[in-house]
Amino acid sequence: MGSSSQAQVDRMEVELNQMALQRLHLSDRRDLLAVLLDFRRSSDQRRAHPGGDGSSAEVGAIDEQLAALALKEEELQKSIDQILHPKGQPATLPDHTNFIPKGGVFIMPPVMEEPVVAPPPPMSAPKVILDHRKLPSTPSHTQCPFCHQFITTETVTRVGSVTWLVCVMSALLGCVAGCCLIPFCVPSLKDVEHRCPKCRAEIYTVRKL
Repeated sequence: MGSSSQAQVDRMEVELNQMALQRLHLSDRRDLLAVLLDFRRSSDQRRAHPGGDGSSAEVGAIDEQLAALALKEEELQKSIDQILHPKGQPATLPDHTNFIPKGGVFIMPPVMEEPVVAPPPPMSAPKVILDHRKLPSTPSHTQCPFCHQFITTETVTRVGSVTWLVCVMSALLGCVAGCCLIPFCVPSLKDVEHRCPKCRAEIYTVRKL
């Protein structure tokens, strides 16, 4: 389809939109007059309001205008179909069931994108150590043998055999000016005691030696 044909189709579509807007205004005017006529007839005030016949005539005139607009719209639509389908192919009319009427013109509803939900990061289940002899030197998940609750142990460092051994060896090597007491301040040279945070019982002691 050439540029001139496309421009002609665009002008026809603009005219169709204007006709649709005019038809909407006329329909609103006709509905208002019909309500007014019904009110006058029900209240039996036709003599007090001689304009009732004029309103009926105006309703008839609006009906004629609506019929003429519908005929013009049908002719314009046929002209557009002939330009878009010169070989006589049937025009594919839009499905107005999914369109939203707005001011006499059908517009497509906004496309709603589905929200993208990021999957949760993979997390491994905490390892529960049931054999207390395999507890490391850090707080661990286990079952308390006294209250039988699944807990995370509390750790406390205690002076053990390695601490005294390093202290004695330091003294034998000549560290007698207080340097031999340094092992008592180093946590890695001490034993680790695991306790239950609920019943406060001593579960197991990890000894360095």
